[in-house]
Amino acid sequence: GWAFIRPADTPRAISETPPQFVGPYYISNYELDQSITIDRQESWPDNVAAGVPEGPNENNIDGIDVTIGTTLENQLAQIKDNALDLSLDNVPNGADVPNVVNDSAYAGRVFSTPDAVVDYGLFRTDREPFNNVLLRQAVNYGIDRTTIARILGGPLVRSPWSEILSANLMEGSAGENGDLYTYDPAKAEELIAESGVETPIAVTLQHFAEGVAPEVAASVKENLDAVGFDVTLSQASRDVYYGILDDDTADWDFAGAGWGQDFADAITFYGPLLACGVGSNYGNFCDDGFDAAVAEIAAMPAGAERTQAFAELSTETMTDLAPWWPWVNRRKVTFVSDRLGNFFYG
Repeated sequence: GWAFIRPADTPRAISETPPQFVGPYYISNYELDQSITIDRQESWPDNVAAGVPEGPNENNIDGIDVTIGTTLENQLAQIKDNALDLSLDNVPNGADVPNVVNDSAYAGRVFSTPDAVVDYGLFRTDREPFNNVLLRQAVNYGIDRTTIARILGGPLVRSPWSEILSANLMEGSAGENGDLYTYDPAKAEELIAESGVETPIAVTLQHFAEGVAPEVAASVKENLDAVGFDVTLSQASRDVYYGILDDDTADWDFAGAGWGQDFADAITFYGPLLACGVGSNYGNFCDDGFDAAVAEIAAMPAGAERTQAFAELSTETMTDLAPWWPWVNRRKVTFVSDRLGNFFYG
């Protein structure tokens, strides 16, 4: 957990508006859906002098002017022209990544850093047709993750991945390469035949409308239509997307999503995403055996044994239950202006 430093006279009662907290910066202005201005808190050095720890390379900037609502395309153009210093969105993405990386004009301004995030797909496991595990396994064999990784920008951005947990949480395990499921259309067709479900199997894929997500969805449709599915694509903007996934009456059968660890432990994936009845388990996956295994491992102390046990559970769950169809493990690509020095993503 974490906590904020509060002024000494802060009331102890819970309030609807969060109380002030002490920090090196403060929000000096906010325009709804337009901008945020963050300025240096002039009294902060007094706290450092009183013993609040601060590293030599921390809090060096004078402030931040945040613009809200700029399209990804305009953000990229503005960073190229040094009109924008940094984006908190996925900029650049897709084909723009190699284009920027390979352009000598931007040398030293692009950074690729490992990120503990998995882009994955989920199934509506509580209804037909994906209450059938054979069809979930068929999707996992039927999608070409290498093509998806290429669409998303290639090895600087994504690596093909078919585990529940991110790569950092799988290190040293049998599944550390994330290649449990590789592209095998023949195997997918075999599993569909074994399921006994008549083909073509009509399913709706929900996906984001922004960026290269429609291109990824089109690739998935092409792959799965070829092995016996009949995929209808349905797109939605980011501001309403997870509301659709959270609506049990919404008309989708499988969907794309993404998740990153809150801290370096697998419980940050298993707990909120796959346990029976939890809020972010949008596919309503529920398996008592899985929940019991998670609870047993979660009771272990932090350390290598716990990490290994959780990693093995990822591979075992994907093999036997296939609650997801993971695509890729992310890397964070950041493009900055030539004014921004000493950049580090962490």
